[in-house]
Amino acid sequence: MKNIKKTLSTLLLISMLLSLLCACKGGKSEPKNDDPKSDSSYKLNIDGYKIIRAYSSSADLHSSFGNLRDALIEKTGMEKFVFAYDLDLEDEGGCEILLGKTNRKESIDALNELSEKTKKEAFIIKLTDKKIVITGHSDDDIRVAIIYFTKNFVKTLTSKDKTLVFPQKDYTFMQKTGELHAVCNEGNNAVLISGLTTIYSPSDPLSEKDYSYAKIIKLEHQADKKNNGILIASNQNNTGDPWDIYHSYDDGKTWEESPKIEETVNPNYSEGYQPYLFELPVDIGEFKKGTVLFAACSYNGEYTKLPLFASTDQGKTWTGLHNIAEGEAYNQGDWSSDGVWEPCIVYDDKSGRLYCFYSDELENGDPITHEGGNNQRLVYKYTDDLKTWSKEYNAVALGEKRPGMAMVTKMGNGQWALVYEHVGNGGTPVYIKFTDDINNWNPSDPGKLLATEEGQYFGSSPSIAWTPMGGECGTLIATGFGNVAGSKGTKCDLFLSFDYGKTFVTVKNPIPVTWNDNVSSGYGSGFYVDSSGTLYYTNDPELRVGLSCGKLMFVKIRFF
Repeated sequence: MKNIKKTLSTLLLISMLLSLLCACKGGKSEPKNDDPKSDSSYKLNIDGYKIIRAYSSSADLHSSFGNLRDALIEKTGMEKFVFAYDLDLEDEGGCEILLGKTNRKESIDALNELSEKTKKEAFIIKLTDKKIVITGHSDDDIRVAIIYFTKNFVKTLTSKDKTLVFPQKDYTFMQKTGELHAVCNEGNNAVLISGLTTIYSPSDPLSEKDYSYAKIIKLEHQADKKNNGILIASNQNNTGDPWDIYHSYDDGKTWEESPKIEETVNPNYSEGYQPYLFELPVDIGEFKKGTVLFAACSYNGEYTKLPLFASTDQGKTWTGLHNIAEGEAYNQGDWSSDGVWEPCIVYDDKSGRLYCFYSDELENGDPITHEGGNNQRLVYKYTDDLKTWSKEYNAVALGEKRPGMAMVTKMGNGQWALVYEHVGNGGTPVYIKFTDDINNWNPSDPGKLLATEEGQYFGSSPSIAWTPMGGECGTLIATGFGNVAGSKGTKCDLFLSFDYGKTFVTVKNPIPVTWNDNVSSGYGSGFYVDSSGTLYYTNDPELRVGLSCGKLMFVKIRFF
């Protein structure tokens, strides 16, 4: 389908140096230095510790407390773990894990220490002589703190020595949880969302610029290391102007508009749509690692083309290369359309090839009956040198059915995941399919509806990405821009999978969009996952006039 026309500092994983041995029994901890080169690491034996929850804690926190207890039992191999709900009203002796706002002095001191730094939306984990304090300003903060502790410390436990590994003996960790965060209790996973900023908003309230198809990348492969970390964003252009480019040099806190990309591959093409940004992670032919690519769709009312541009100076200037594919006119998505649309570029490390997936309307079959044709198909080409491309191959081809807007990502299990909109199949629901081989998609297989077990799903313009953060299987994240008939009203929620796409849950979208039967925003949002596993997300959240989207926004998302 065509649309013509939250700062959370990066959550740093604690480096666990397994070197010092400490025993905590009868309430006393004594470090033993096994490696003089690693004298800052600290191992704490928790055999004999009790879990103490705050007497006043809400019932909503009980499942999180129970999850921690269960994780401790599982990792230590102990048959039980003393779980004393109300002992914070009794004797304070012994070694304890204090959960929430207990009346223990250590809990009170930790919260006071946290409040000196920030008054809201944050948690603290603190190690004292006999206590491990896990608390925060709100129930949500405490819940996130427990999940963080479980993911980053309980995982180091072994049944052999029943020890937790901390970076140092007197350990304190404080973390803001962001303006919006959600916890998926069943999977014991947390999603931290913050750093919501506006990339660009026009000063003219009557501006009809289109900010859909928002895309973003973070530079990580630059020869000059000081340039790594630069963010580059773009959006669709429907006004006849060159494509917009924006840069951030402070991890998204502030943005500046950069020189636009002129259509030099196809001069005089007045409409520019559907941009896609990509940084080469390796050399491809004569193009060096760190080269930034920009693909898009150009249209002049008669022909559509997918031009490719390259930048060797971090997106400040661009050189037009060639067209990846060429087609003809768009005719409201019916059989008489012969366009090419919506490029998506990915790199396959197995073959060393660069792939471009896109929508193709050229295979119409019989000119009258359309027998043997496809209303629209999703195809891909590959290149070994960024000069010439292979022929197109089908990824999704369903005859009269109309798949569109392919987005592709590779997951940690080696599989590729492809999402697309299934136009006309009860609205425009988003489907997902998987393959072990990027060159073998079984085109006639539509895959499955991307939905939760409760029947929530979304429609149109999907985006997808996978991050290794968030659990043993990492996190697969997808979103679109609106409801479709039959869905249980998710609008533009984020859909998360912690099992490589077998099941999904939803959390509130940090960039909520306007959607109704006539107008839409949030169309074609952009994801980028950096090497730390942080997701960079950009979208167009609101309407201004007519069908134009009002501004471009950015947020960072962290999973654990």
